[in-house]
Amino acid sequence: MRSFVIMPTAAMTLVGTLVSGAVAAHAQPQPVRATPPVATTPPATPPVAPVDPTVTTDRESVEVRRLRELILPRQGGMTLEQVGVRAVRVSPVIERSRADAQRAAAEARRAWAAFLPTLTATARYTRLSAVDSGFATGTTPAIDPAEVGRLILGVDDAEAQRLFVINGEFLQSLSSAFSGLGSIGDTPLNQFALRGELQVPISDYFFAIAPGYEASLEAAEAARLQQRVRASSVALQAREAVLDVLLARGGLVVAQQAVEQLEAARNDLRAFVEVGTAPRIDLVRLEAQLAIARTGRSRTRTAVRLAQMALRTLLHMPLDREMVLDVNLEADVPVVTEQPEALVRRALRRRTEVRAVQTALRAQRRGRSARRAAGYPHLVAAAGVDVANPNQRVFPQQERFDVTWDASLIVTWTPNSTITAGRDLDVADAEIAQTQADLAALRDGIRLEVWSAWAALQDARATLVSATEGLAAAEEGMRVRAEQFRAGAAVARDLIDSQGDVTRARLEILTSRVALLRAHLRLTRATGE
Repeated sequence: MRSFVIMPTAAMTLVGTLVSGAVAAHAQPQPVRATPPVATTPPATPPVAPVDPTVTTDRESVEVRRLRELILPRQGGMTLEQVGVRAVRVSPVIERSRADAQRAAAEARRAWAAFLPTLTATARYTRLSAVDSGFATGTTPAIDPAEVGRLILGVDDAEAQRLFVINGEFLQSLSSAFSGLGSIGDTPLNQFALRGELQVPISDYFFAIAPGYEASLEAAEAARLQQRVRASSVALQAREAVLDVLLARGGLVVAQQAVEQLEAARNDLRAFVEVGTAPRIDLVRLEAQLAIARTGRSRTRTAVRLAQMALRTLLHMPLDREMVLDVNLEADVPVVTEQPEALVRRALRRRTEVRAVQTALRAQRRGRSARRAAGYPHLVAAAGVDVANPNQRVFPQQERFDVTWDASLIVTWTPNSTITAGRDLDVADAEIAQTQADLAALRDGIRLEVWSAWAALQDARATLVSATEGLAAAEEGMRVRAEQFRAGAAVARDLIDSQGDVTRARLEILTSRVALLRAHLRLTRATGE
């Protein structure tokens, strides 16, 4: 968005055309001529320039008064503070930053969900194919007691007969049991199963989940701080755009004053030419300077439109809405008594950018711990409940639902994960090194920013004092030249030069006041206030 802002140098370039004629006049040698006689009917006294382009006088034209009102503070207009607040509220950059912060907060909530045990519910239906079990379908193996008795009597050993009797009774009981169960060959072909399983990653709680959650919290905080950083930048950009508008409007006031003064001088010179006390070439030169001044005024009007469009874009302000500002260019700017290094130390303590990068660095270090845990063995506690028909753990299988449960401690280790975790640690170390370098570069940048803003503030304050004195001298010089010109003791070029000096002095005061406010805004932000 910086491309939308008309910087002071650009505004001065557009307004600088106003004094180009005066500079050209200085470059030409001054002709030596005898003092012409005083005109019989001296023209009206040309208007004297006001002391300051932001101060209204009674000798101004209606157009100058109208233009001057645009740079004066108007009650009900937008202040610098209100402009910054509005820019932050409507900026798409801030909207993107806000979305980044919301995403980081959502990732932190997702990381917290990893602490919950994993609960899995499974429902399954299975259709089995029929299998020949070796028994006749629908029959149960039967044991004939008479046949068992004949086998026992055929054994000569009495002890063996006793054992056979005992075993025979057992077989008879087993036969009765099988007959009660039905056919062994009737295996259920339809299976229904419900399983619930709970897993608790015991080792990951300590080595992966907890560090990962802490890293996500730090990342969310870093995103929130980064949002504040961008808000501060957008607010400063909008406030500087206001100063650019005022600078362009003030330049238009000076341009209008220059045109009117040249028009008045042209009328005076025309009177001298008509009575024959001044050569016509001087009038032609003055007409050329007036044309240049009018061109500069036109370009300055374009600069005003561009500066206002830049501010409207930053504020998303409709084109049909009047841009009313309540900014006093003559407001007192606090004097900074602290030395630059003291301001740098304060800035390093208070700047949100430093805290954001430091928080991101902590997040990366905690994330490194979480990555390292991927190479460790994993201990998991698991428990499950099965409700199945038939249940695989019940024998023989029957077409009914049976409930069984199980509990386990599981240790898993994958050598490939250990190798991959080592490479991930290398990546994490590189990312941490990058962030540390970014932090060092940020501190250097803040130091330069504070020094630059402090020096600009001191320079603008000194320049304003010099420009005020220079304007008073230029106005007095123009007054003297005007009297000499009316008396025939000065040529037209002298009057043009003096008017160019006044124009430059007015621009210098205007730019000095804008530069003073701009340096104050930048130093305030640079120190984190």
